[in-house]
Amino acid sequence: MQMLADQAAALLDALPDGVLLIDPEWRVVFVNRIAEQALHLQRAELIGKRLGQELPEPPPERMAVYREVMASREPRPMKGVRMEEPGLRDRTFDAEVHPSPTGGIAIVFRDVTDRAVAEQRMRLRAEESEALREIGRDLLSRVEPGRVLDRVARHTRDLLGAGYAAVALVEPSGETRWPVIVGNHSDQWQGTAFPPGQGTAGRVVASNAPLVIQGFPENPDFPPDEFPAHRSEGMRSALASPLHTADGEPIGALIAGWRTPYAVSDHDVEIARALARTASLALANARLFADADSARREAEAANLAKSQFLANMSHEIRTPINAIVGYTDLLELGIAGPLTDGQRGQLERVKASSQHLLGLVNEVLDLAKVESGRMHVASERVAMRGSVAEAVTLVAPQADQRALSIEDTSDCDPEAAYLGDPERVRQILVNLLSNAVKFTEPGGSISICCSTTDRPADGAQLSGSGPWLNTVVEDTGVGIAPEQLARVFEPFVQADSGMTREVGGTGLGLTISRRLAGLMGGDLTARSTPGEGSAFTLWLPATHPSREDALDSWPSKPHEIPGLTEVGHLIADNANALTKALGDRLRNEPEIPGVQQLDRAQLEDHTSTFLLDIGLALVTLDEGSGELALMRDGTEIQRKITELHGAQRARLGWDASHLHREFGLLREETDKLVLREAPAKTEAKLDAALGIVHRLLDQAERFSVRGLLREGG
Repeated sequence: MQMLADQAAALLDALPDGVLLIDPEWRVVFVNRIAEQALHLQRAELIGKRLGQELPEPPPERMAVYREVMASREPRPMKGVRMEEPGLRDRTFDAEVHPSPTGGIAIVFRDVTDRAVAEQRMRLRAEESEALREIGRDLLSRVEPGRVLDRVARHTRDLLGAGYAAVALVEPSGETRWPVIVGNHSDQWQGTAFPPGQGTAGRVVASNAPLVIQGFPENPDFPPDEFPAHRSEGMRSALASPLHTADGEPIGALIAGWRTPYAVSDHDVEIARALARTASLALANARLFADADSARREAEAANLAKSQFLANMSHEIRTPINAIVGYTDLLELGIAGPLTDGQRGQLERVKASSQHLLGLVNEVLDLAKVESGRMHVASERVAMRGSVAEAVTLVAPQADQRALSIEDTSDCDPEAAYLGDPERVRQILVNLLSNAVKFTEPGGSISICCSTTDRPADGAQLSGSGPWLNTVVEDTGVGIAPEQLARVFEPFVQADSGMTREVGGTGLGLTISRRLAGLMGGDLTARSTPGEGSAFTLWLPATHPSREDALDSWPSKPHEIPGLTEVGHLIADNANALTKALGDRLRNEPEIPGVQQLDRAQLEDHTSTFLLDIGLALVTLDEGSGELALMRDGTEIQRKITELHGAQRARLGWDASHLHREFGLLREETDKLVLREAPAKTEAKLDAALGIVHRLLDQAERFSVRGLLREGG
């Protein structure tokens, strides 16, 4: 029997796990070799001793497990146990507690400290990698250099757990300045110049390598006089990494400091390098945006000057032409005496040429007005049938001369109306009909018809969500080649065919027509087949009661809604945070299929970009007096983004109800952000500002549903 006991003890000693046997009286009866080594105690110090008497009683949570197994005779695992006994602190064990045949318990345990440390390190690396990705997205979305630098410093301080952080930039003189510091006790160092090669930034720029400062101010390698900012801020440790241009030239430094002794690790240096790389890209991105914005403003100023010059010159040219036409009329009336038949014929040619020239000048004047922002359109409710009839009447004489007729095949309701300027709509229709007459040979046909739709054709760039009146002018003329079709709306461009050159013209009619349509919130589109004819479609917003009511709340003059610009900046600056909050809400929606299995990129598809554009749209709307022309580009961007978003949701198996729920959650998160943050930043009328936000979100929701339905067939 003793031989069997000795063999069992030898077998337990050979196990790679520690083993403790405890009898029903809580007395230790066996300790194997691994347990002896792990507990740093000799067997003689343990065997025969009772827990809670000769030996300290384990912590309550462990003792509770022992008692439960002793009573129930059912095994229990214990994972990640942290030992508190002397010599075992900071060690982690996995254990299993089993009932023993003698009525006690057997504790089998293994030291997993190294594995736990590795797993913790992996978790930290994953969290840091995710944080760096979030920081990268945040910084690259910034387009103002000042904001980029401020965000860089704040992210650096937070991710490294530093007391303060700063960004230094190199001046043309070689000096370094700190334009941004966060977490410092005093602002005196912000903007201070440091000599080349001196101080933290100077040394980093000179060496083009990271710099670690430990044990400041006692460390003789870093004299306090060279580092007055560190000395005054009470820094004990610091870390800096260079910022670079795209070709590797140092342009500054990213700096973090700690006010208590801190051992800067190699891992801290790698994080600082990663932050510096991201900051360098973000700063370059912001500077590119700033340069592009400056170039755009210069180009716009030059274009405005050109347009104003054209407008002034067109006016000066039109005055003498009108005089020529007037005096020609007087001569035809015989005011200056009777005319011969030959003289009368020549006067008719002078008059016809003068009127043609006047028409060309008027087109240039209209284009100049549009481009210089001096063209204004009315916003009235007008029946489309009336505008069509007026245009057909005006063009009928031209059609008669070419033995053509214009057929009105409209199938829209006689009461169907558009919201716009009736004179400009008539101008557009007359231009389209005149072109059709010019480019259709006798014997061909021309038709005009209007209808109402909720789904505009692909390619139509429209402001708002509909419904729309579309008026189509179609002919069986020469048609337009595909390579020319995309250019017919550009200024001074004509389809390059023999017939085009024969009829002449400035090539401005379609350009002006499309821009006038855009000013009214509509568009002009074209399709054509060479040799078969062309069709041009005028899109205009149709009116209905709810639309007229809604227009009453739309801003009509700058800063009509106090704080709307601030609310716009608030949404744009927090686009990433709003997107994350929406993603977290969506993950808890059990009625949306497969949402728990989606990764964050799929879940947050396009949302951050869309919210950023919504915020900028509010700023544009507030500062631009609600002008449709100013909102046009933003609306087109939002339409494209949200239609793509809807199509992606369709591919995930969502339906319209799921999209409605998503936008409902987005409204809730946006409202919470604005109501929480805006009162401290502005005296905004939040109900009015949120009303505008909701209208933009409603429009985006309709675009998104349209994309979903189109993708789903």
